[in-house]
Amino acid sequence: MKKYSKRFWTLSISVAVFFLSMLVLWFTLTSGGSVKAQRINWVTDEGVNLSATLFKPKTATADNPAAGIVVAPGGNTPHVFYASYSIELARRGYVVLAYDYYGTVESEMSTAGSSGAIAAMKYLSGLSYVDSNRLGATGHSNGGGQALAAITSPAAMDAANRTVIFIGCGLASNNPAVYDGLNMMAIWGQLDEAGQGTFWDTYAKDGTVRYGDFP
Repeated sequence: MKKYSKRFWTLSISVAVFFLSMLVLWFTLTSGGSVKAQRINWVTDEGVNLSATLFKPKTATADNPAAGIVVAPGGNTPHVFYASYSIELARRGYVVLAYDYYGTVESEMSTAGSSGAIAAMKYLSGLSYVDSNRLGATGHSNGGGQALAAITSPAAMDAANRTVIFIGCGLASNNPAVYDGLNMMAIWGQLDEAGQGTFWDTYAKDGTVRYGDFP
């Protein structure tokens, strides 16, 4: 019986673990094959490149369009940081576009277009398998302002159902009129690193929320 060296077994096990890890990664990123994750790049109306990942569930088709959601990243954070959220939303049937804002990763710099949020919503809402009447946007920290810009952009303003969710940040605008016709949620923690501005104006020291002029 042929004997194999310790080096052979070490190499064989390493290769097996490598391919097993690739399989687990694929299964995770696609939710078992039910979600297609595709890296995309396009030139926006601002004349610069915007990089993103599009998460498309198999259930979303031109005959059965799904609601679309733009995921805006926080400051100095690549969109892949929020991949678990994007995948989970897509697994639940939403088409998700997560992008790198202008001047980060592969996205080129522009001071126009709300960091690429407007372009992201325009791209997403124009897809044949996205229901342009059901649109949403969510953003963490600095991404809160981008999310609001996306959901109030021309590409989304005519949608019958619009939703914006602010995560770990103050409200992007303290003008109640901005939120007319919007479903809005703000997720805050007392010690959030990005809870400045409007957050502190509404969160009292005794732990209660002062809604004030909230719509």
